[in-house]
Amino acid sequence: MMRINPRILVLLLSLAVVLAAGCKGSGDAGTDTAADVRLDVAPETTADSPAEAEAEAAPEATAEADAAECDAGLLTGVWLSANYSVRFAADLSYEAAGAPNLTRIDVTGQAAVDGCQITFGHEGGTYACPDEQPGTYTFTVDATQLSFTLVSDACDGRRIPISGAVLTRE
Repeated sequence: MMRINPRILVLLLSLAVVLAAGCKGSGDAGTDTAADVRLDVAPETTADSPAEAEAEAAPEATAEADAAECDAGLLTGVWLSANYSVRFAADLSYEAAGAPNLTRIDVTGQAAVDGCQITFGHEGGTYACPDEQPGTYTFTVDATQLSFTLVSDACDGRRIPISGAVLTRE
């Protein structure tokens, strides 16, 4: 004969009571079941993802946040990572310097911004990428941080340090 641990038996009985209480009144008018509560809390939406649901809930706030995150005007200045620094001018020309010196300019170039995408190209300098290999990234920027996410870039010398990088304003 199998012997059941009394603690486990108490736990199982407690669980059965909780489950039975949750189902009690199912179908009764005015009594919420666990499923009813979940449906009452979650508003109806046509969104396919949490991000779409959030955008649907507050389109004005999302549009303002997106505009701030992609504001090319916020790029102006010096940005630092552990391995390089980059200085953007107001016209989106840039100078980049790599470790260990971070002050000797290794690459100069011109960026172009279209919405939340930035394309680097027309480079010169010691480690410049060829003109036929522009690099395109999405970016987010605020007063203190700048980050890039790869869209397309065949140039390893630019793609490896930039893709996924988070830089801080100097």
